[in-house]
Amino acid sequence: MEFNVNLEQFEGPLDLMLHLVHEQKLDLFELNLEILATQYVKYIREAMQIGLDVSSEYLVEFCGLMEYKSKRLLPKKEVENTEDNYQEDPAKIMAMRLREYERCKQEAKLLEDKYKQRQTHIDKAPASLIDTWSTQADLSQPLSLKTADLQRAFERVMRRYQIMQPYETKVEVKELSVEERIEQILALDIFTSEPIHFEQLLIDTHSLHEVVVTFLALLELIHADQAIAYCNEEDEIWIQRIL
Repeated sequence: MEFNVNLEQFEGPLDLMLHLVHEQKLDLFELNLEILATQYVKYIREAMQIGLDVSSEYLVEFCGLMEYKSKRLLPKKEVENTEDNYQEDPAKIMAMRLREYERCKQEAKLLEDKYKQRQTHIDKAPASLIDTWSTQADLSQPLSLKTADLQRAFERVMRRYQIMQPYETKVEVKELSVEERIEQILALDIFTSEPIHFEQLLIDTHSLHEVVVTFLALLELIHADQAIAYCNEEDEIWIQRIL
């Protein structure tokens, strides 16, 4: 059998052996290692004869298969199999290596196909509002707040709060005072010199009364120079504690 010798098309000796297995229609579960060894040795010899650069990994397998072929030519001795002299069948070892290699090649091909398929997808451009949402508010300089600005911002917060947390109709026995709410706000871990969104102060509120009292408490803190408020173009209120 003549070979069109070209080692560059193979990724290593196992790739070459797998090619020969398929070419000779050998069974990977009942591998005829003698046929495979003969074909592999012939292929490598022809590669060396025409001056191809045969890497060491090909030569290692070449020597192993040559040793196997040499042992096959020697007369067999009757040796009792014990635990000390037991040797696993080289054909089974090689068949197992080739099956595992073939499985890895199939998995690699599957991943490559999925990658190529993904490359054909057209990504949807991000919505224009994402840039607006992801832009951090510029809080480096306090903004001059007018009563109307703060009122619009609070109304916007209230509308969002009504959607996220519908109010329950129930009778409150005890109402929260502005002074009590100020103490609660000052005790919050998130209320520091770092700016926070006003809605973060509403996390623990459960009624319309508590939301309103929180807003009034914020106004008192601003009036007492214990906090400053910012209002951006989206009518969002940002709070920063003055330490």
